[in-house]
Formats: sequence, C-alpha cells, structure tokens
Amino acid sequence: MPGTSRLNVFRHESRVLKNNPLGDAFVRDLRVYLPPGWSAGRRCPALLALAGFGGTGSSFFNSDPF
Repeated sequence: MPGTSRLNVFRHESRVLKNNPLGDAFVRDLRVYLPPGWSAGRRCPALLALAGFGGTGSSFFNSDPF
C-alpha cells in the first residue's frame, strides 16, 4: 500500500557482545520505521534514537516491556 508506514523488526546477533563478562544479551531486536511511500532501493533520511538507562528501543513505539 503506497500510503502505509511500516515497522520492521530485525534480529541482530553481535559478535562483540557474545560471551561478554557482564552477560549482556548479544542477540537484540532492532526496529526500523519505514515511512509511507518508501520502497526498496529508495533512499530516505535516517534518524537513530538511543534509549536511555533502563529504557528499551521498543519503548519508542509505545511497546510495553512487561
């Protein structure tokens, strides 16, 4: 649909975080918002938003972690 935005979720496995001494998760979900009218191969501006301490990336999309 040309006028519909999408939220894609990609799972990323980090070699850097794997076997880290703190035991942080090394497999993480990355959310990518695609604006209305976007199509593969088409360039568009990007914005990277980092969640603060205690936050999650999914909280930017009104997702409840509990």
